[in-house]
Order: sequence, then C-alpha cells, then structure tokens
Amino acid sequence: MEDPTTDDHVEAGGLKPRALNGRGHELGSPTAGEQLGPPPGYAEDAGGEIKRRDDRAPREEGKRQVALTAAEVQYPRAGDDPSCAQHRLVIVDGIDQPMPDVSSIAPTDVRLWVALDVHKLSIVAATLPAAGGKPEVCRIETTDKAIRRLIERLGGPDGLAVCYEAGPGGFALWRLLTKLGVACDIVAPSLVPVRAGDHVKTDRRDAKKLVTLHRGGLLHYVAPPTPETEGLRDLLRCRDDVRCARTAARHRVSKQLLRHGRIYREGLKAWTVKHRAWVARQRLDDELAQLALEHMLIRLDGTDRQLATLDAQLEQIATRERWAWQVDRLRAFRGIQTLTALGLIAEIGDFARFSHPRELASWLGITPSEYSSGDQQHRGHITKAGNRHARRLLIEGAWHYRHAPRRPTKGPEPSARAWRAQVRLHHRYRHLTEHGKRSTVVTVAIARELVAFLWADLTNQPCREEVLAA
Repeated sequence: MEDPTTDDHVEAGGLKPRALNGRGHELGSPTAGEQLGPPPGYAEDAGGEIKRRDDRAPREEGKRQVALTAAEVQYPRAGDDPSCAQHRLVIVDGIDQPMPDVSSIAPTDVRLWVALDVHKLSIVAATLPAAGGKPEVCRIETTDKAIRRLIERLGGPDGLAVCYEAGPGGFALWRLLTKLGVACDIVAPSLVPVRAGDHVKTDRRDAKKLVTLHRGGLLHYVAPPTPETEGLRDLLRCRDDVRCARTAARHRVSKQLLRHGRIYREGLKAWTVKHRAWVARQRLDDELAQLALEHMLIRLDGTDRQLATLDAQLEQIATRERWAWQVDRLRAFRGIQTLTALGLIAEIGDFARFSHPRELASWLGITPSEYSSGDQQHRGHITKAGNRHARRLLIEGAWHYRHAPRRPTKGPEPSARAWRAQVRLHHRYRHLTEHGKRSTVVTVAIARELVAFLWADLTNQPCREEVLAA
C-alpha cells in the first residue's frame, strides 16, 4: 500500500501532523522508547478505543458533505486487538485525519522476530530475539519442506512474528505460514525506510534491516486478498490484457492499410460492423503485403473471440452468490456496469477495511500531491500512488456524470444514494467546468467524490436523512 500522507493538508496556523508507528511511538522522535497516550482532546475507554471526549465542541453541520466525519473514526478499528493493533493517527488543524493502515498480527508476547527476504529459488531468513541481540541469518530453499523445517528449527509457530515484503512471489508463502499457525505480516516494500547514503544491497543486509525495522514497529503492511478475490483479480487483469492486445492488433491492421493508401471514408467510426466488412474486402496489390494483412486479421479475429468468451464468463461469475450483492449495489450507480463492478471488487477487495472514504481515495492515488512548509502550501497533480487498475475504472465511470441526471427507461431503478450521487456529481461537474477547470481535472475530482458514495453504500453507512431524523 502506498503512502497516503500526501492527501492530508495542514492549514496555516494549525497543528503539526504527528505520525505514530505501530506501538504508539512518534516516528522520528528521539524518545521513541516511551509509550505515548491518546492525542489531546481524546480519551481511551475500557475497551481500548480512543474517542473524542464529550467536552470538545461539536462540529458545525453543513461545512462539508462526507459520508463519515473524521471525528467518528475509531482508533483502533473495531474488531482489532488493542494490544497488538498497529495504526497511525495524524492531527491536522484540530481534526484527526484517518490514514489507511493495516494492523500487524504479531502476537503480544513475541519470542522471536523473523524477516524473510524472498526470491524465486531461495529465502534469506534473519531472526532477532524479543530484546537485544544481533540478527542471525540463514538461507533456505523456497520449497514447502524447507519452510516447515525452518519453523521447526525456530521452536515452532508459537511466539514467532514473521514478515516478508510483497513481491512477484504473491501470497503463497503467507498462506503456507498461516496454515502452519505462524503470525505473518506482508510488508509494503515502497514504504520501507531507506537510510540516506546506503549504497550496498545484499540479501543478507536486506533481511537484517527488515527484521530490525519489524521489531521496532517501523513497517507498513498490506492486506492479503482471499484466494477467491485474487482469482477474480487474475481473470479480470487477463481480460484487460486481451483488450489491450485487441487494440494493438486493430492498430496494426489499420496502419497496414494506411501505408498502402487504403483509407476508410464510408463512416465516422472505426471497427463497427460496416468498417469490419470494409476491411475484409480489401486486397492489397503486393502479394506479400496481402499475406501479412491476412495474418493480422487472423490474430485480430482470435483476440475478438477470446474477449467475447471472457466477457460471457464474467457475466456468469457476477451472478454467483459470492459477488452478486456487491455487483448489484455498484451497478445502481451511473457509469458502472458488470465488468466495472467486478473490477472494483477484485482490486479493492473489502471496502470495510477502509474506515473513511478519504483512506480509500488516498489508496487509489486520486488525491492531490502536496509540498507545504510553514505558511506556504503547494498542491499539485494527483499522487497516482495507488492501484492503477481501479483508478482507471473509476475515472472512466466518472465521465458519465457530465450528463444531466436521468432515470433509466429499463432495468432497475437507482437506489436513493445512487440517485443522490447523480444529482450532486453532475452539479459538481457543471460548477467546476463553468469556473474554467479542464474536463480531465474535473473528472478526477468527480471520481474522488464517487469513491465516497461507493464506500458509503458498500459499508452500509446511513444516509444523511436517516442521521438527521435520528
């Protein structure tokens, strides 16, 4: 998961953000060994949750329309063990801005910290005791037998806290360790701290550094998907690869015809039924050029059939009980159909793992970048730091909100929240374009608000009317 800190803005004269690591220590603080308490204006109850105290003034209504106010975010999140949950909290201008994070599943009484530097054929394991000591390193093979033997040599799964960086090896190692009863965390490699001036990299050094940071609580983790979600993600990315291959095959055919002076003038759009019939009728003067064109058309036809087969299979998958309820809710929103809904489900996974829509927007990389210091604020383009597949789907869907709201003539009626999204986002699109914003910039802003509506619907957040009525 990429670093989401760029989307939280510090107002001039506000409080300085304070990032806390997994054990409540302020990152970069010289007193990182001290245990910090709850932030000012907050109190910890008997269940370990940090909430706003009653003596704070309530937030004025109507300042900003969000599905969930920042003050309502629980810390730690519901369902997490307060003794081992790892979160970060940032205080900005007196309001806590939630940051997406994944809790470590390390046990409270860790006996041995273990970090694995995983490669295709080998694994370098570094171990550290619970306190003091120096890292010890060993190298093993990537077979199941060697991994099981390593766990036995380390004294069994009890008291072990294992981690390794996410990479091309996927989550097979995590699932094996979980099956053995080992508490294993998957580290976000792009967020591992890097020491300036360190120009030596080896597998042993990487494993030693990783286990030291793991014991110090300075790592960020990613949430591994379920096997079903990962399988759906693989199928949808396969479909996307086939779509890109079809586009490339179409370009090769059209450019081959253009080089030989064959230009389609019978219509405005290419690759319609009429255009495909025109392409099939073309006969080039050169025998070898005609042979090349025929092979290109064979490749294009095969790609078209493969894409049609994938689309039919995905339509059937969308009706399964595992995905049907999420697909139905997402399809109620304008600009989202079956393939887009399945793509968002596969890439994002469980929407409820984000405690606030700002976390989801930051994870998707559609929040503005920022470089501010003191009284100067500089905000730039979006970070593009998140999942590019889901970001593309959302921005494609956001383009539909440039049209006026309308109810469908056939099919199910949009839900109350989906209709509210149509009205608000179209008004927002018109407002921004009338003030001189480029359509591309406006569409990204619409996608950022659309994320909040989708998150609220899939996490069963109450509508504003229900909250006001209560």
